[in-house]
Amino acid sequence: MTRKRHEKHEPEPEPAAESQEPRAEATDDQPGPQPDQPSSAEARIAELERALAEAESRHLRVMADFQNFRRRNEERFAERIRFAAQELVTDLLPVLDNLERALGAAQDAGSFESLHAGVEMTYRQILEILKRYGVEQIEALGAQFDPNLHEAVMRVEDQDADDNSVIEEMRRGYTMHSRVIRPSMVKVSAKP
Repeated sequence: MTRKRHEKHEPEPEPAAESQEPRAEATDDQPGPQPDQPSSAEARIAELERALAEAESRHLRVMADFQNFRRRNEERFAERIRFAAQELVTDLLPVLDNLERALGAAQDAGSFESLHAGVEMTYRQILEILKRYGVEQIEALGAQFDPNLHEAVMRVEDQDADDNSVIEEMRRGYTMHSRVIRPSMVKVSAKP
């Protein structure tokens, strides 16, 4: 009988093996770390690719915006340069009108004096306008020759004048905001 009991004991381990099998099945049904990693990595790659595409798109938009900004600024700058003298020209138009009136009055009157008076008035008006824009005449006559302000075209011996002084102004010079825009063309004295 002991054997029978032993035989009966041998089949008992089988149910234990069966209880292990469902455990194996249970582990197959539960997601493990290995199957999840590839799908998680693929999702991360897809997410990064979307982020990269968005960043590239933003970069292209910013570059296009910058190019448009630069083009608009260049157009504005060119426009300012083209019309930079507009205010000056607008101020000079009344001077032109006065010259036309002076010429008309001189022709009607047949008088040199009226022409001279009209031209003199126009000359003063031009000087006033230039002064408003920072343009001033260089006072050269009687001054010591200064190569920064004067352009000597002749050197003449003169006993009455100081050596190296301007004795005649052949063409007036001008400064604009203290910068020489045209030097005076002058004759300079020299001691004999």
